[in-house]
Amino acid sequence: MEPTGLALVAAIGGWAVVSGWASGTDPGPLLALLVLIAASAAVGWIVGHAHTWAVPAAVVAWAAVVALRDLPRLYGDPLDTPLGYSNATAAFFVLAAAAGVMVAARATGRVVRLAGLAAAVAFATVPLAKGSLAGAVLVRTLPLAAVARLGPLAVRRLVAACGRRWPRRWPSRSPSD
Repeated sequence: MEPTGLALVAAIGGWAVVSGWASGTDPGPLLALLVLIAASAAVGWIVGHAHTWAVPAAVVAWAAVVALRDLPRLYGDPLDTPLGYSNATAAFFVLAAAAGVMVAARATGRVVRLAGLAAAVAFATVPLAKGSLAGAVLVRTLPLAAVARLGPLAVRRLVAACGRRWPRRWPSRSPSD
């Protein structure tokens, strides 16, 4: 775990002990949660340094579990979602799609790279299906991350190509139209 994160966990733990002492409550459950948070961050840091694509692959795997468990709800009613709120579900799957792009960009094996790309494409459809505007906008930026591995010139070309497709004038939404 990085020093800043460790300092934050220690500060929160210290504050929990002081607050518990002052109010007469037990800080044990919060301290146990902080230990688990620090341990998971440390494991992620260690594994992430050994294999740069392992942590994003774990995110993709967890998102696949959520998606397969609640597949009918993913593409159904916007209010009927695995996380109980369409924007939260869309945000989760935008992050999962970004993790899939990271796997595709960092993994060395062809099969793992293709699986990461397939997961990114599959997870990117969820924000669009849920009608989340913010999720849909963020999903459109994922190709920039995929192309970033090719170098700055490729990114500039993609930004220019996307800019040409952007509408010149936004449609009016006034009631008189």
